[in-house]
Amino acid sequence: MPKKKFYWIALIAAAGMFSTGQNQCQTPVAPFNVSGVYDGMWHGQIVNEAGEPVSEMVDCPLHLTFTHDPNLPFPRNLNGTAVAVIDFSCIDLPGNIEPAEASTVNMAFVLGADGKLISGAGGFGIGTGAFLALNGEGADANADGSMDDYAGDWDYLFVLALPGIPPFHIEGTFEIGRVIE
Repeated sequence: MPKKKFYWIALIAAAGMFSTGQNQCQTPVAPFNVSGVYDGMWHGQIVNEAGEPVSEMVDCPLHLTFTHDPNLPFPRNLNGTAVAVIDFSCIDLPGNIEPAEASTVNMAFVLGADGKLISGAGGFGIGTGAFLALNGEGADANADGSMDDYAGDWDYLFVLALPGIPPFHIEGTFEIGRVIE
């Protein structure tokens, strides 16, 4: 290799090595603490396998309790758990399914550094299955470091091995706000 070419390669490599200390990657930081109790509503309708609505739009209560530690090292600072209490008494379920009482669902969530928050849970067994997904955005409205509101899209898929009841899901939107204790 000619000396001049080696010189330029060494100079570029040295410049790259010395400049990396100034441009190190920053690990994502949680934009707020999600921990807390939240109440609000989910708005949805039953949709069949073909994606067609088969019920009227309803408004139902939603209660979520989040557990989160934004001070943990990355990536755990952007993860946490939630417990959702979902009231189904406000919607007529398909077939001969009896109106369901409030259901408690243990969920996990992932928080983006931009405030996007995806919560989900699911389980499938012999003849039954359910998957709940909440995909939305949290906000710290009063800049106190805690999430105040969370709103977005809602989807709850049901697969039941019951005669005459094909898989269905409840889709719509939700919004909740922090309960001040």
